Amino acid sequence: MNTKRLILTFWAIWLSHLLFAQQNVGFRQTALVSPQVNEGGTVTFKLRAPLAKTATVRGDWEANGGWVR
Repeated sequence: MNTKRLILTFWAIWLSHLLFAQQNVGFRQTALVSPQVNEGGTVTFKLRAPLAKTATVRGDWEANGGWVR
């Protein structure tokens, strides 16, 4: 009985992996250049998300108040 339960658990995990696969994003028509380093040390992050309401960029620079050394 334990062997059957183990096999069933394995198949359930394997099938759930297939159901939650990520979307292929290889359909982009143009390449995004991101991050883009600008004059004066600023950085622009570009994101193609036509249905997004907001976007957030986070990184390890936040640990020292925003200064990169």
